[in-house]
Amino acid sequence: MVDVEKDFFVKLLKDKAKFYFTEILGFCVMSNHFHLLVRTIGDVV
Repeated sequence: MVDVEKDFFVKLLKDKAKFYFTEILGFCVMSNHFHLLVRTIGDVV
């Protein structure tokens, strides 16, 4: 993954985190995979 693709991926993560009521506490994007530390926000039904 090149820098432009990584930047797009991080922006996408931020947008989707808001949509799914989650908070991204940490992340690591590598060339062939990624790691996320995520917490839900509010009550989950």
